[in-house]
Formats: sequence, C-alpha cells, structure tokens
Amino acid sequence: MNKGLIILLILLTSSPVFASQQAIYCLVDAASLDVLIHDTLISRIEVGVNIDQQFSFRIPFNMTMEMESGGSSFLETGIFLDYHPLKNGLHISISLIQIG
Repeated sequence: MNKGLIILLILLTSSPVFASQQAIYCLVDAASLDVLIHDTLISRIEVGVNIDQQFSFRIPFNMTMEMESGGSSFLETGIFLDYHPLKNGLHISISLIQIG
C-alpha cells in the first residue's frame, strides 16, 4: 500500500465527528506511523460515542499485519462501557464483548 495513502487515511480518521448533542469520536494510535520505517503495520483505531458526561461506549480495532506477501495478520476488537467518575480523563472500563 502506498505510504502517502496510509498517512491520508490516518489524518482523515483522526478528526472528530459530532452528531446531535452526542459526541461520536474516532482515534488513531501513533503506532500506525511505524509502517513508514518497518514492514509491520501495528494499528489501533477506536470509535466511540459519549452517552452523557459519565458514560460512553467504545469499540477499539487492533490490527497487527506483516506487509510482506503471505505475512500473518492479527485482529482484535470488542465493545467496552466506560465510566468517567472524574473530569480528568481517568475512567473505569468494562469489557462487554471481546473478539480476537
């Protein structure tokens, strides 16, 4: 895959999207940029929705893929419920479903 296309996809998916008074967000981990140097793509993309100020759902997608032909790939995802008791970003996360 073209390295310029990877950078473009990372930039596009890392911008927040807002719906009617509920914030929908998408995050991309900086480890995705490692593919520019090495032949292993390690990516974490996370999509979530804030229900209110204390609760949110998030769905992370973790992928590790060898970029060479016939290389192995590992995928992992799940659904998590996050409880934010404090306003400083700390949260308690409960795994509802995990698939790998």
